[in-house]
Amino acid sequence: PCIGPDGTVYFETHGKTSYLYAILPNGTLKWKFETEGYVSSTPAIYNNTIYFTDMYGYLYALDFDGNLKWIFDLKYKSLCNPSVDKNGVIYCSTALPGRVNRIYAVYPNGTLKWEWISPFGGSGDTHGFAITNDTIYFSTYEGILYALDFDGNVKWYADLSTSYTPSPYSNLPAVGKDGTIWITCNRYDRGTGPLHAYLYAFTPDGEKKYEIKLVSSEPYYHHWPGSPSIAKDGTVYVATFADPVSGTETFGYLYAIREGIEKDIVITRPKIPYLYIFDREIMKINKIYRITGYPCSIIIGGITVETEVKSDKYVEKVEFYTDDEWSSTPPKLRYTDYSPPFQWKCKIKSFGVESDDTIMVKAYYDDGDVVVDILYPLKFFSIFGEE
Repeated sequence: PCIGPDGTVYFETHGKTSYLYAILPNGTLKWKFETEGYVSSTPAIYNNTIYFTDMYGYLYALDFDGNLKWIFDLKYKSLCNPSVDKNGVIYCSTALPGRVNRIYAVYPNGTLKWEWISPFGGSGDTHGFAITNDTIYFSTYEGILYALDFDGNVKWYADLSTSYTPSPYSNLPAVGKDGTIWITCNRYDRGTGPLHAYLYAFTPDGEKKYEIKLVSSEPYYHHWPGSPSIAKDGTVYVATFADPVSGTETFGYLYAIREGIEKDIVITRPKIPYLYIFDREIMKINKIYRITGYPCSIIIGGITVETEVKSDKYVEKVEFYTDDEWSSTPPKLRYTDYSPPFQWKCKIKSFGVESDDTIMVKAYYDDGDVVVDILYPLKFFSIFGEE
């Protein structure tokens, strides 16, 4: 919902008949307005006018008494929350599967100012817009953060995709007092394993300042981040939803981030799917782990586990664990390294059956933050080493 200057609350419902409701501060109905299609956007209020979109592809403008001022045909369905700039221009987006993402700029009188079409296509409309004095920021479902000027020209864009995640799920950006743009998305760090949540920060010129992995103590979960919010003191808050790779238990987390150093750890060796024999990389293989269906690496006779740690001079220690993802026993702490380059000569006594199939690493920063990475599935074969 959104709240008007007199305290009236405006919100939408959808079903067989959809309405925008206006509820007085005492909880009584002021009015309701029936729409063509169901409404799933949060209204925007500017200059005594309420703006919202519906699934039939219409942008509505109502006065505070619920009277229709005008309606603009967007041509395609819209789930976007409209936003208004300092000049009263309204921005909203549309898209349908197989059609390109479109951004519309509409004058306060209901006429089109411009229409922008994504050069990279699109599979859904944007979540909404963050607008400053001269720039419109938004992200698409393909994981691209755009900065447009008020005439619809692209000032810059940042592609959040990776080779493992060509279309990361990104959210509504937020802009800090210093102009820093914050945005979240989730992505795979490699070809297997769970989705991780990331928070990015960009300068007003499009330069990346930070890339922060939002991790938790549940490494076997897909993490879905919400949109960031920024407090008056500059603290950035992000909530995430942790969805299990297997099983049904779910978790939720709230992160508070202050600007500072980048923190992350990634296992860089071994890689998947490769064959390693006595610490030598032999070849890429086509081995599938039968339990998960993921590509798998085979390690015979031990291997040196290597990591890449961001801002490693602030790291007090890195712990190396092995684990059986499908076992109820906790991960086994195998080794702790207290100085870069943070690696472990792994040699596990195993015959590849009913054995640990995962390597997990934890980096402990001097401010108390802990970051985690996992690598699986792996199959170990060695007649010597730790049990």
